[in-house]
Amino acid sequence: MDDFFDILQNIEKVKRKISPDKEKTIIMEVPTTLLDKYKESCQNKEEASLDQAVREANLQDMIRIKKGNKLFVKNIYFHEYFQDVCQKTIDLVQNIIRSEQQCQSVKSIILVGGFAESEVVQCLFKDSFPEYNIKIPFQAGLAVLKGAVIFGYDSSIIKSRKCPYTYGISLLRKFNPQADDRSQSCIMGNQLMADCVFDKVFEENEVLTVGTKRYIRVNINHEGNSGARLEPKEIEVYSSNKKSPKYTTDSSCHRCGLIEVPPPNGRWPVLVEGRIEVKVTGTDSFQITYSDGATGLSTIGQIDFLGPR
Repeated sequence: MDDFFDILQNIEKVKRKISPDKEKTIIMEVPTTLLDKYKESCQNKEEASLDQAVREANLQDMIRIKKGNKLFVKNIYFHEYFQDVCQKTIDLVQNIIRSEQQCQSVKSIILVGGFAESEVVQCLFKDSFPEYNIKIPFQAGLAVLKGAVIFGYDSSIIKSRKCPYTYGISLLRKFNPQADDRSQSCIMGNQLMADCVFDKVFEENEVLTVGTKRYIRVNINHEGNSGARLEPKEIEVYSSNKKSPKYTTDSSCHRCGLIEVPPPNGRWPVLVEGRIEVKVTGTDSFQITYSDGATGLSTIGQIDFLGPR
């Protein structure tokens, strides 16, 4: 097993060494234990060797064998092997640049990751994006790791990010026969209400900056339902991969947080008027604050919007 991981590591190194010159060769050494396994699979036939395996694969024009276990592979073979992966990456980047409005002002493209250290990848990007400044940082393979460590110490280095889902609050409000489904109706006191309404706060793919705030007005009538005045209220935060779900009972919705608000001074007023403030406090979380209109008391909670769904 160690030899298997060694050869995977060698392939990773080869990916970075490949030059645009297709006639050059890359040398790879095959562990003897893997050769023994190959011979066993061939029932230990005398002709079982790397030479035989190369001939059976019709790769003798691309690969030469020396000293029994060393492969001399022409760059052109790796070029063909990685061409599909590279082209898909380039197509993806082109699609993002063309379709995303905020990418219209992009002037530079930074290549990171181990694959970015390959001259072939660098040349393909420079040829495919001649109007952009292609940058490759020192030790590109470690750039993502270094960025993650820095972000762990100081999350303020990232000022904005795309909202991964649509987020909203589950609300109970007066039933609207023209807009609401009868299946979502309920009786509260002497009023017909719509339950589990998805009140959208942030939309999927919306760019959120730290400090962004949204507000939701809360109005609850406790007439005919005095028992509810003693119970805490729950602010349920939901996420959805739809842009505008109607109810939190939709199959696309997932509850990602709950904040419990106790009745102010032990009892809610008959007519409750309050406000829910949703504030982006970081690139991975937002803060929910309920402010009671009558007493001015506030309840605060934190929601992680990058957590598992």
